[in-house]
Amino acid sequence: MKNIRPYKGQVLLKPKEKEKITDFGLILSSVEEKKPEFATVVSVGEGVGCKEIKPGADVLFNKHVPYRVEVDGQKFLLIDWREIQAIIIEE
Repeated sequence: MKNIRPYKGQVLLKPKEKEKITDFGLILSSVEEKKPEFATVVSVGEGVGCKEIKPGADVLFNKHVPYRVEVDGQKFLLIDWREIQAIIIEE
């Protein structure tokens, strides 16, 4: 299996399945072009300026921002850490 290591402030994400109501209780808009996306952080490059962005964290981001990558049949997203809009915290 190949490994992907993000470079300089980039974050590697694993996209989550789309749902109308998320596990976190958020209701997503029905307007597709403005709908945010949820993903799980897989790895973090050096230079990420937020300690909360770490492997395993669930995050919210704009779907038009990331670079889409496929490795060994698995889909990933690469995104600059500053483009992450929120970190989902379960209480």
